[in-house]
Amino acid sequence: MDSVIYEVDNKADYGRSYMEFGTKNSNIGLHFHEELEIIFVTSGEIELEINKKQYTAKEQQCALILPGEVHSVTTENFSIINVIKAYAFWITDEVDFYSISLDNSVFSDEVIASYMYNIYHEYISKKKGYHIAIEKNILEVILYIIRNNPINVLPTDKRYKSLEDSIFLWNVYNYVQKNYMNDILLSDVAELFGYSKCYFSRKFKALTNWNFWDYLTKFRINKAKELIVMTNSNYTEIAAKCGFSEIRSFNRSFKKMTGLTPSQYRKNNHDNIRL
Repeated sequence: MDSVIYEVDNKADYGRSYMEFGTKNSNIGLHFHEELEIIFVTSGEIELEINKKQYTAKEQQCALILPGEVHSVTTENFSIINVIKAYAFWITDEVDFYSISLDNSVFSDEVIASYMYNIYHEYISKKKGYHIAIEKNILEVILYIIRNNPINVLPTDKRYKSLEDSIFLWNVYNYVQKNYMNDILLSDVAELFGYSKCYFSRKFKALTNWNFWDYLTKFRINKAKELIVMTNSNYTEIAAKCGFSEIRSFNRSFKKMTGLTPSQYRKNNHDNIRL
C-alpha cells in the first residue's frame, strides 16, 4: 500500500493563507488536509459532504471545513466559489481546531459575506499591506463562526480513532485518484489494503455512508463532468478515459447521478459559462 499522502496541491504557507477566486463548477472527491478551509459561494450552489454529513451551500453562503475533516465538493448544475486555506496552529493556541467539531458546517450570514468580499477586494486592489488585511479578515471569519456557533470537543480516544480512519480513507481515495481510469475490482482493492472483501466494504461504508462501488462510480462521473465541460472530446472517449468500458453503462450512470444525459449537461454548462 502507498504511504499516506495528504493533499499536496493548493496549500497554505505558514503564516500566509492559500486563496483561489472564481473557481467554476468545482468537483473534488473526498479528501482531507491539515488546513482549515473556507469555501464561499459567489454564484450558483454546491453540494458538500463533510464527515459523512450532506450540505448544500448556495449563493452568499460559506462553509468551514476543519483540519482532518474528510470532505468533497460537487457541482450539479453551476457554481462559482472562492476558496481559502489557512494553517490552524498559527491562528491561535486557544482553540485546538484538530480536536473540535461543529454541529453545522455551512453558514448564511451577512457579516461573514462582508468579510469574504473584503478579502476579495483586498486581493484585487493589492494596496500596501493587503496581505495583512486579508489575514485579518480571514481571522474575523473564523472568530465570528466559533463565537456564534456550538463547538463540540472530541474525547481523546475519538481523536486518535478519527485520525486512523482519515488515514485509511485517504489511502483509498489516493488509490482511486490514481486508478479510476482502469478496471478496478473490489477484491483487488481489499487485498491491497490487507482486508477481506466483506470487511473492507463494511469499513468503507461505516466511514463514508457510501458503498465502494457507488463512490467509485461517482468519482468517475465527476471526472467525466470536468471533461464534458472543459474539452470537446466525444462521449465515447470521455467514458473510456473515466474507466467505463461501455458507453451504455456510462450514459446510464451519468443520468442516474446527474439527472441529465451527457449532451444535456454539456449544453447546460456551456450556456451557464456564456452567461
